[in-house]
Amino acid sequence: MNFLAKIVAHKLKESEALFTPEATARFQAAIAARPPALSLKAALDAAPAPAIIAEIKRASPSKGEFARHWDPVELALIYQDNGAAALSVLTEVQYFKGDPEFIPRMRPVINIPILRKDFILEPVQVYETAALGADALLLIVHLLESSKLRALLMLTRSERRSPSHRHQFPGPENL
Repeated sequence: MNFLAKIVAHKLKESEALFTPEATARFQAAIAARPPALSLKAALDAAPAPAIIAEIKRASPSKGEFARHWDPVELALIYQDNGAAALSVLTEVQYFKGDPEFIPRMRPVINIPILRKDFILEPVQVYETAALGADALLLIVHLLESSKLRALLMLTRSERRSPSHRHQFPGPENL
């Protein structure tokens, strides 16, 4: 099994924990309470060229750990204060030493879009992403069959419009 396949297998196993009534209830409550998502496209369009998406990343499988002891919220504030148009937050735990909880910790003090960077393979992870407070997510095309990619794209695009016309993720009513 190649390394990428190992990560995907691990992520699929990990995502099984999201398919519970308790998780669905948590997602519904968090999504209902969250403010409208910020538009990543609008933030990039409005930024002076070049628009910067700054990455919060503690490790990589090929390079090992390189930033394990810093506070991700503090780093996010530094990036925001120095002109980043958006943040890319690695949330994969096992191989990249990220944490999904980085996003809800950042959201109260960060006013630029937050992109969740992880191995999103299942629709339930889209709802988890919205519940965490992320404004966007990364879909790795190489990892997804075309039908799954289309389904995930349709789900992420089925957002409702709020009065301020900013995008908002859908609720998990159909989990």
